[in-house]
Amino acid sequence: MFALSACGGGDSGSGSSNTATVSTPSAGSNVVTLSGQVTDGPIAGAKVCLFSNGVQANNAAGDAICSSQTDAQGNYVLTIPRNLASGLLTLMAAKGTDIQLASTLGTVAQVLSAAGSAGTVTPAQLTSANVTHITTANFALADLDHDGKVSQAELDAYSPDFSVVQRAATILQAYIDGGQTSLIGGATSNTLALASAVVQSKPLGTTGMTADDWFNDPSNAARIRAANEALSTSLASDMAGKFVDYRLTKTVTQQTIPAPISVNGGAATLYCSSDRTLNKPIYIDISIAFDAARNIALVRYPDDNGQPAYLTGSYNAKNGAINLYELQPKGISSVQGSVTFYEEGYNKHVGTIDATGAIAGTFEEKWAETWSLDASRQECSESGPFTIAKK
Repeated sequence: MFALSACGGGDSGSGSSNTATVSTPSAGSNVVTLSGQVTDGPIAGAKVCLFSNGVQANNAAGDAICSSQTDAQGNYVLTIPRNLASGLLTLMAAKGTDIQLASTLGTVAQVLSAAGSAGTVTPAQLTSANVTHITTANFALADLDHDGKVSQAELDAYSPDFSVVQRAATILQAYIDGGQTSLIGGATSNTLALASAVVQSKPLGTTGMTADDWFNDPSNAARIRAANEALSTSLASDMAGKFVDYRLTKTVTQQTIPAPISVNGGAATLYCSSDRTLNKPIYIDISIAFDAARNIALVRYPDDNGQPAYLTGSYNAKNGAINLYELQPKGISSVQGSVTFYEEGYNKHVGTIDATGAIAGTFEEKWAETWSLDASRQECSESGPFTIAKK
């Protein structure tokens, strides 16, 4: 059922290359040329503006520092004065009244450092030059006081949680690419407000649903799986040269497996099960790539057919915290006669990486089976310690 589990039951923010034509500033130029891409799939016709400490940044002439409309591939270019006052820079991309995406670019000093003497900054130097559904979800989660801005203090205090980021990004995709127009409306008047509603567990648009409700709706299961797979595949391409081989060792020390439920003399049975043994170590060979700039840990592992599969999680370079989370949205597992069976669950590993590259922590897995006959629910769970060591 899960990437790092043996249990059974009944945006990208990918740093995509941009193709906009950027003229190289002359030596000694007093400006930096920033280029990137607005994408959740390319978004054409968007305008990208630069903000400093939450306020629109202006050039020496007093004009707002903004790009022209993005091209068919979502590419933009804007010019930043080198003497711009110090502050935390963010990018806001807007198209119409409903599409608003954000990215925390970095401090003025970081942008100038990335530009160097060449005077150009692209996603190759700062991945945050791309404005995506992923960067927007990160922005919303880092906005701790939910005022639509991210301060340096908030960024310093921000603890990335990719499970929340991925949920918000998936719902943004459902609106931008999937045509779920009811996700915008009321208090969630644009996509940035929608991302904020997800991280605050508030109603989404006019649906009356929270993010939990949306993810538990079986009609969204295929979209959720497709979005997760697309994100992991894109990140795997970006981080191809960064993977290091590890061995994961995990031991189930607590396990809950309820007795099956049968009806009509055993004609239909609802159950969940596990083939694991308590206190017996399980070994899985994996590879991990870390991206400190994007707060991402990407795990590569062999699927049931021996093919590479991926799991994306959070990595905080400040304190070494790692959070690997995989959600299986509620979906149909089988149909037997007139009975429809559903399955759902999650798998999470929370730990810390030390100076040697070793990781230690705890894991928890829950999976549940339900059916169309009644409200019965069979929920299994396992938990225990894990370690991940370089091979």
